[in-house]
Amino acid sequence: MSRIGKVPVPVPAGVTTNIEGKVLSVKGPKGTLSLTMRDEISYTLGDGSIAVKPANDTKQARAFW
Repeated sequence: MSRIGKVPVPVPAGVTTNIEGKVLSVKGPKGTLSLTMRDEISYTLGDGSIAVKPANDTKQARAFW
């Protein structure tokens, strides 16, 4: 099994991230992207990174993670 999901996603300099409700927005010099988040996954903004983890211990949450 891969361990890539355990590593936080780095956010480059000049890029801002924001979570509003269930929408993750990323804004950078080339534009803005937004993603509607699933209930099975929890997203946490840290210092220069976004951590993604399963919200619960179900098979479906681990699959989406």
